[in-house]
Amino acid sequence: TIFMYEDSYCYERMANFRNAIIKAFSTNVYETLVCNTYETIQVASTMGLEECVQIIAYTHLESQIFKDTKNPFASSVNEMMRLQLQMNNITIGTQSKFNKLQFEDAVHLPIPITERGLLEQHIKPREGILFIGRWEEGKNPELFIDLIEQTKLPAKVMTSEDGAKKFEERLKKIGATYEIKVGIIGQEKVDFITSARVAFNPSTVESYGMAFYEQTIQLPTFCLEKQRWTQNFSNQFFFETNKKDMVDEVKGAYAMFDTAECWYGHGALVNRIATEDQVFHKWNSCFSEFESKKSTGNKAKICDETTTKYADFVDSLQRKRGLCIDDIKSVLTN
Repeated sequence: TIFMYEDSYCYERMANFRNAIIKAFSTNVYETLVCNTYETIQVASTMGLEECVQIIAYTHLESQIFKDTKNPFASSVNEMMRLQLQMNNITIGTQSKFNKLQFEDAVHLPIPITERGLLEQHIKPREGILFIGRWEEGKNPELFIDLIEQTKLPAKVMTSEDGAKKFEERLKKIGATYEIKVGIIGQEKVDFITSARVAFNPSTVESYGMAFYEQTIQLPTFCLEKQRWTQNFSNQFFFETNKKDMVDEVKGAYAMFDTAECWYGHGALVNRIATEDQVFHKWNSCFSEFESKKSTGNKAKICDETTTKYADFVDSLQRKRGLCIDDIKSVLTN
């Protein structure tokens, strides 16, 4: 109700993040906090833990990386997102080598693919054009609807619950054959993606494009030409088009790649398997480079213990209102 047209920070959510971090540290010791949203970065980097806990600020939004971008946030909020990344004693992690180049000091930390089944061959009949994304301006869903209307090909859509209503309304209006899935994961998601023959991703705003990455593994995927975010990917494994040529080019690919084997022969699957093999090595390398501050004395209460369960030690402190940061730092530095 406060920010109806331009979004800002949700300080209620941020307070919840802070309390959740303290609650987590009441039962476990953590070496690293990976902050995936802009609100968690500000919380974690100002709690006073950065000398003994690795704080990885992950670039979740395009506006954290670039100034010239269109998004729902107020300009001051976008500015603060970027200023957060200038905090001392944090590690900036980002999804691609292209994004890494936008910072003086960042680490390439690829997102591991969630559905490992997409790294396997799925030999089966395929039909329809796939769209993955919410119904919002940056995802450009109207252009997908336009493509379906002109090609007369079946539509396959993976979206949110709210998006599903809008997609169904628009697809019914043009008399399209369609199938819509909401919030699917695991084998159901793998089966749905691999049931389509071509993917169309006309998005104009992305910090990376995980859905695009997943699509290109399994089927020929089109995006719009001259998009900055597509520089995150090798152009060997996707196709660029424009509003004028998209119908002919998509129909051409639909006929050319009429079987799964045709696309696998293009080499994308083999390439992505090799890429995924490097993901955890890169994360582990980043983790290993952090060294926690060490205490110079032995007067901390934890030093009186020989063998103890951390949660039991925390209980022994009898902090009725919850742990304070110094309790956590005392354990971590000793």
